[in-house]
Amino acid sequence: MKSLTPIIITAYSDDWQRIFDQEKKLLAEILSDVEIEHIGSTAVKGLAAKPIIDIMIGVNSLEKSSKYISAVTSLGYLYIQEYEKEMPERRYFKKISTDGEHTHHIHLVEKNSTFWERHLYFRDKLRADNKLRDDYAELKYQLAKQFRDDREAYTNAKTNFIMSVEQERLNQLRTSIGTIANRSVQSGNVIGWFEEVYQNANEHSSQIPWADDKANSYLTEWLDKESVVGNGRTALIVGCGLGDDAEELANRGFQVVGFDVSDTAINWTKKRFPKSKVQYQQADLFNPLPEWHHHFDLVYECYTIQALPRNIRNVVIRQITDFVAVEGLLLVVARGWRGEGIENGPPWPITNEEIQEIEIDLQKISFEEFWETETNTRRIRCLYQRV
Repeated sequence: MKSLTPIIITAYSDDWQRIFDQEKKLLAEILSDVEIEHIGSTAVKGLAAKPIIDIMIGVNSLEKSSKYISAVTSLGYLYIQEYEKEMPERRYFKKISTDGEHTHHIHLVEKNSTFWERHLYFRDKLRADNKLRDDYAELKYQLAKQFRDDREAYTNAKTNFIMSVEQERLNQLRTSIGTIANRSVQSGNVIGWFEEVYQNANEHSSQIPWADDKANSYLTEWLDKESVVGNGRTALIVGCGLGDDAEELANRGFQVVGFDVSDTAINWTKKRFPKSKVQYQQADLFNPLPEWHHHFDLVYECYTIQALPRNIRNVVIRQITDFVAVEGLLLVVARGWRGEGIENGPPWPITNEEIQEIEIDLQKISFEEFWETETNTRRIRCLYQRV
């Protein structure tokens, strides 16, 4: 649904906070057990913005979002369901005035999710740093002039600036987790740090840097491109984390098993998806169930290999390839080594030589490389088959 309204950036107005406060009061009267936050540029004093009030409502779970949707729409908001395909972790609403102008946006998300944390962090950084605020305003004026009639292009053009600010939060988080992981590895417990990380997160997915509250884009892109349908075939998710990838495969017709070494992660995931068809269970990659040997039609490995030290990579890879059935597939998504010296970890990016070890057991079908400029990261997506 593309808006035809031109992009107009206006100077900050104190009215924006007053309008938000009025709307928050109305929402609080019909919603219970929620948090309501003013986000976006109109929430930052002194920042020029499109005069649309952005509101974020935090709920405990989106599993019961239907009751919130009916409540919000009762206040005159339009519920835009088609946006959920791209952002399943959000329910989006907009309010339009009698003269056709957008006046409010609402983002309904889970409290303490990555979406929740990212938007509050960015808002608070702009509030605390006047130079950063002014730099952002200058960029928006420039982009509004350049993309006056193309809101999608305008929004996309702001991404690098926003990502650079949010990257600070991720770097802080990864540094903390790296300390935990390296301490665990040095003590000889190469997988014990996962449980500590999930426990420390206290069911805040924003504290898990590999959790996006939605399926990995490299997985969904591959599924869409290849028109993959499960049709009852079996699938195994290695290191399933908080379950979003497993749920995606189950929704596409696979009989899915998702395992993780962390008990906390598995219990948390079962809370997130109480009606799931996925079989979630705690298991150790180095001591898997015997019946998993050559059992699964599709094995999906995303970011597990890179999270483990190099001196055990050959064992890790052999364990993962062993799950693949005859004529079954293994899809691997990982951070790839850039050839600039071994990087500190975790993650310890996978070298081409390490990824080639998979070919000892399986036949390579495809090998793709992607460069994420905003994070300066090389990603690889590889597909293998047991023939």
